Amino acid sequence: MLRLALIENLRRVAMRIAAGRKDLDLAIAWANKLTEIAHRDPKNLILMIADIARSDPPMTTPFVSELAQRLQGHGPALAMPLTWIEQQLAESGLSIEQLVRSGNQQQAADQVSISNSIGSLRHLGTMDWRAFVETMSVVDQTQRSDPGAAYAGMDFASRDRYRHIVEEVAKASGLSEEAVATRAIELARAGAARHGGNDRTVHVAFYLVDRGLPDLERASGARHRSAGALRRAAKQSPLLL
Repeated sequence: MLRLALIENLRRVAMRIAAGRKDLDLAIAWANKLTEIAHRDPKNLILMIADIARSDPPMTTPFVSELAQRLQGHGPALAMPLTWIEQQLAESGLSIEQLVRSGNQQQAADQVSISNSIGSLRHLGTMDWRAFVETMSVVDQTQRSDPGAAYAGMDFASRDRYRHIVEEVAKASGLSEEAVATRAIELARAGAARHGGNDRTVHVAFYLVDRGLPDLERASGARHRSAGALRRAAKQSPLLL
C-alpha cells in the first residue's frame, strides 16, 4: 500500500506536468504567430489577438507564463497582447506576475515531491519488513512474555503463524488481538503455576496450535461458524475421518 501511494503520487504529478506541457506548447505556437506578424504586418496584430480571444485559450499558469516570457521585451507592438492577457486575468483577480510566481513555486514543489517519492520507493525496497512488523506488533510484544521463554527464540514463520491464530480467534470472539494474546499468556502462566516450568502447557503455543486452543477460545468467547467448526473437528481426528 505504501508503494501504491507513492506511485499514485508520481502519477498525479506526471499528469499535471503533462497537462501543463500541452498548455505550454499552445503558448509557444501563439507566441511565434504574434512575433511573426508583429514584424511582418503590425497593422494586423489586432486581428491575431482577436483570433486568440475567439480560441478561448486556457489561462493556466504554464500558458500565461510561457506566452508572457516570449512576448516581453520585443517592442511596443507586442505589448498589446500582454495587455489583453492582463485584462483577462484581472477578471479573476490575478496578474501575470502572480501566475509566474505560483508556477515557479509549483515546479519546485513537484521536483521535491518526485524526488521524495523515488527516494521513498528505494527505501521501501531495502527495509526489513519482518523486523518492522514484529517491532510494531502489539501481539508480538505480548507473546514475547511467554512464561516458557520459547516464543522469542523461534523463527519468523512460526511466530507469524501464531499471530495469525490470534487474529482468527479475535475475529471469532469480537475481542481485540491484543486481548486474545493476553489471554493466551494468562493461560500459559496458569499452566506454569499448576505443572511447573518444564511442562508443555507453559508455552503459549500450546494454546495457539496445540490441544490448549479450545481453552483459549473459551476464555475469549470465540464462536466459530459451522464450516469452521467442521474443519476443527476434522483436524482433531484426521486419521479416523
